[in-house]
Amino acid sequence: SGMTVNEAKSHLLERSEDLVRHELARTVRQLEEEARGEAKRRARALVANSGNSNVFTGRAGREVVERTATETARLLGCKPEEVFISSTGVIGEPPPLDRVMEALPRAAKALSEEAWDIAARAIMTTDTFPKVATATAEIDGVRVRINGFCKGSGMIAPDMATMLGYLFTDAAIHLAALQQMLAEANRTSFNCVTVDGDTSTSDTVLLFATGKAGNAPLDRGDDRRSASFRGALLIWWRASAAIRPRAYPSGLRQYFA
Repeated sequence: SGMTVNEAKSHLLERSEDLVRHELARTVRQLEEEARGEAKRRARALVANSGNSNVFTGRAGREVVERTATETARLLGCKPEEVFISSTGVIGEPPPLDRVMEALPRAAKALSEEAWDIAARAIMTTDTFPKVATATAEIDGVRVRINGFCKGSGMIAPDMATMLGYLFTDAAIHLAALQQMLAEANRTSFNCVTVDGDTSTSDTVLLFATGKAGNAPLDRGDDRRSASFRGALLIWWRASAAIRPRAYPSGLRQYFA
């Protein structure tokens, strides 16, 4: 099991998301939806753990989420509601709060702009290798980059299945356009792949835009100005979706639906 912390030290990040549709409600997801609401569209930090999915854990799991957000906010100097949390792993066992609290300060001290591979490895469960990818695009002549990583190899069926995916771009993009492009890219990539026909409870894709590239913000995800970024995003998504089944340890059936 592992933990990764990503931080935006000097600026807020626009954030869009896609969450799995599943009969079982996740403790982490429930709290995210309750705390964020329409007003919560920006983030300062992302905390992800592997080894425990915090599903069917009741009050104990809820406390872990709340304490994780509070402690991360203290360490990084932001608000708890600006901390995003996701989990993957075993279902039905409360996460070990003491181990989480012990790991957070170490993770915060280890923050690095170069730690993409380390973060990708920290969230692996049954994956046989880390999955990291990058892409570039232009917006009004300004070069922008998309970096990200994801995990997931088993329990994969359409609607993302057992995966966590995090993408970060330095482009300036308004939330509505960001959400529009994320949903479309996800619909034609992660939501089209299956390995074993099993669905999962713990699936999240987050796309963060820092605006550091300095381009005039995109306000639509389907016009000519957004075409290059939209294409690069789709390339990243489909490439990442295609390599996920290859990380399945037993090599059972793998195909795009």
